[in-house]
Amino acid sequence: MTLALYNIQKHKTNRKGKNKMLKNLFIREKLKEKEVKKMKRTSYFMITILVLILAVAFDAHAVLIDFEGLAEGTLITNQYAGVTFTQDDGGSPMIDNKSFLYAYESSSGGGVLTGSMTGGAPFPTVAGMIAIFDSPVAKAGAFFSDTGPLSDYNFTAYDAASVVIGSFTILLGDPSLPTISNDPTCDSSVPWDGTGCGRFVGFDFGSNNMKSIQFGPSVAYGDAFAIDDFTYEAVPEPATLILLGSGLIGLGFAAKKRFKKQSN
Repeated sequence: MTLALYNIQKHKTNRKGKNKMLKNLFIREKLKEKEVKKMKRTSYFMITILVLILAVAFDAHAVLIDFEGLAEGTLITNQYAGVTFTQDDGGSPMIDNKSFLYAYESSSGGGVLTGSMTGGAPFPTVAGMIAIFDSPVAKAGAFFSDTGPLSDYNFTAYDAASVVIGSFTILLGDPSLPTISNDPTCDSSVPWDGTGCGRFVGFDFGSNNMKSIQFGPSVAYGDAFAIDDFTYEAVPEPATLILLGSGLIGLGFAAKKRFKKQSN
């Protein structure tokens, strides 16, 4: 082989080697680019999950039941999601659309919840009422009213084992209770928040350990009362948030490790 032919062949070989090197470099860069895109998608996914976790943690809101839109005398059991209503005598409470009889103002609407005779009460409006939650909650309560109390009223919260975890009493003569004559517009010293007459009674435990809440009856059995604007709220459990957060962190480390492996 002459020197000229040798140089030509060497040039071709070098050019092929250079082209192959450039091609491999191009392929490697493409793979790296794909991995970067995967990393970005993983990051977007992680951010989305984080937003959802934060939304659960900071956007917990109460469920409000106003007892509106049902016929007079409708028995209430499990018509409302997440909670079942019953009475301390085993009956079912009912809708009363004459809320003014209990001194609720018009802004509260027409419907309230009161006792029925289905559990053996001698007459309606006197039986104690119980709300049982599908899952334990942290907060629950309602606007309670008796315009002519005859004695004290007890309010009690129970856990899933039916153990008392909270209770208090409204005493006879408590000035916070409205009457038709002295508080027709809910303008007493108690802040009514524009939700209607009555005194708000309830519990806030800060964690989901309340399985049920009982309103009344009066110590002087036969005392008529009602509740309105019943509300309850569950809060995110720390263990759940920690589990989700740990999974998110693990996903991030796995993606980072894979990215480094592909880059080397």
